[in-house]
Amino acid sequence: MEISEYLRIIRRRLWILILIPLLAGGAVAALLLSQPKTYAATATVAAPALVGGSQTNQYSGANGTRAFVSNFAAALTAPVIVNRVAEETNVLPGKVTDGLSVVPIGESSLLRVTYQTHKKDKAVPVAQAAASDTIKFLFQTQVELAQRTLAEAQKGAGKADLDLATFYKNSGV
Repeated sequence: MEISEYLRIIRRRLWILILIPLLAGGAVAALLLSQPKTYAATATVAAPALVGGSQTNQYSGANGTRAFVSNFAAALTAPVIVNRVAEETNVLPGKVTDGLSVVPIGESSLLRVTYQTHKKDKAVPVAQAAASDTIKFLFQTQVELAQRTLAEAQKGAGKADLDLATFYKNSGV
């Protein structure tokens, strides 16, 4: 068999060589076009003042950043957060869990929370609520302890002021 015979066979079957890639490309295009649009929203969580630094911080020390990132990622999809976000945004809890993801930005304590959905009007509210509710959840105990300490200090200062006023009144100073 010579090259000219091969070329003649290829010319006769040229339609097969063209049709198969066209059909494959058409199938891929149809599949992509039939998929619903996906919308994504991103919220960036920045908590550098709360991570590292002072030993009184919840996430201090050499592993503070890693611990914060791990705890945030775990808390983001915890049932308490997912249910709260679902209630706030009127999105089913399963959809919240399926669409949420969190990625650290480099080696820092900054995190990128992303929510993907097929409903454009739900993307931003869910991402924002998830980020906000998670950061509140992680630091709520510290806030409550600090508020109690502040209240006790204010109470003590009030009593000291009253004692001073009484002393000044009684001593005539």
